[in-house]
Amino acid sequence: MKKIVVIGASAASIGFVAKLRSFDSSSQVICFSGEKEIPYNRCLLADFVEQAKNFDDIQLKSENFFQDHHVDLRLNSWVTAIDKDQKFVVCNGQQESYDYLFIGTGTSPFIPKIEGIDLPGVFGFHNFSDVHKLDDFIQDQMPKTAVVVGAGINGVEAASALVSRGLKVSIVDLYETVMPMQVDHGAAQFIEGLMRQAGVALFKGQKVVALQTRTKASVGRVKFESGACLPIDCVVFATGSRVNSSLIAQAGLNMVDGSLLVNDHMQTSDEFIFAGGDICVARDIVSKDLVKSVTWSDAMLAGLTAATQLSDTPRTYPGIVGMRDSEFFGLEFYGCGQTVDVELFTVIEHHKKDFMHKFYLFDGKLQGFILIGRVENLAKYRTFYLTQQVVEESDFVQE
Repeated sequence: MKKIVVIGASAASIGFVAKLRSFDSSSQVICFSGEKEIPYNRCLLADFVEQAKNFDDIQLKSENFFQDHHVDLRLNSWVTAIDKDQKFVVCNGQQESYDYLFIGTGTSPFIPKIEGIDLPGVFGFHNFSDVHKLDDFIQDQMPKTAVVVGAGINGVEAASALVSRGLKVSIVDLYETVMPMQVDHGAAQFIEGLMRQAGVALFKGQKVVALQTRTKASVGRVKFESGACLPIDCVVFATGSRVNSSLIAQAGLNMVDGSLLVNDHMQTSDEFIFAGGDICVARDIVSKDLVKSVTWSDAMLAGLTAATQLSDTPRTYPGIVGMRDSEFFGLEFYGCGQTVDVELFTVIEHHKKDFMHKFYLFDGKLQGFILIGRVENLAKYRTFYLTQQVVEESDFVQE
């Protein structure tokens, strides 16, 4: 009987376990998770803050799934070392041997080490513990104002959720536009317009250097590098994340720019170790460049692909699609392919008050697109992108 150890319990790991159990009911499976909660969908944290979903709604699998499929799920369990030569991991000081290992350890939030960061009323926006504490604070303390630090996609989602809870929200970022890693300047301006319509104040090109109290012990204002201060009742940091690379570096696995390198079978430089999700770099499905895996759907597919390597019908990972999706301020958002640094592309743009669509073409082939609102043609545009067929401007007319 094989023994399979899984490190991490997010999208890639759950995809791996679910697929494995679809064809292998006999192997021993142990899944280590550093969190205390049953595995959940991180993409829905804003929905929890917005009170559109509860924790049961965002669970990936119920506790019964792990029991019924004989998966030994160990919560609050951090793996601190991998010995790939002797084939064991170390968790809570104890060795656990394996025949095959899957790594899906993802990322950790980046929170700047500034004065006041540990004050009450200061929250992250990376895991369920963060948003659960934030929700409790809103219910118990009834804050009227909030600052979101970070205007990437998570920060915009956080701002939208807080507005829906009735707070007056400000958002602060070092960059001069919102979502600079996801959209070009024109699309960013459209999103900023949505935010202003919702009453969100934008502080672009600003750096928060300290958090201070006012009349009570909890946070009461943020201080900018300019010396200006903004009074607030709570602060949410959505300032990005970093790959959990220390474990894979310690194990001596091949890495690229701090991320774990895998082949098109999701296999690492060790034949008995597979991986998937945010910890990895893999080939982009269109450009064939090595890129980071950063989306939920890519992580799930990576886990599924890795599991099939232990079956009679192994699959090949097609490559990273990189479809980013979200919903904020009443509109759905999708971004795919290259949507920044688009100076060399032909740009097709359609927009009205309630939507903006942008398409980026090179030699008549779709290299990326952004949809904000009116997303009913998403499947068609995704097909154009994946097949790299020659398209015409008329193919993108919005009815």
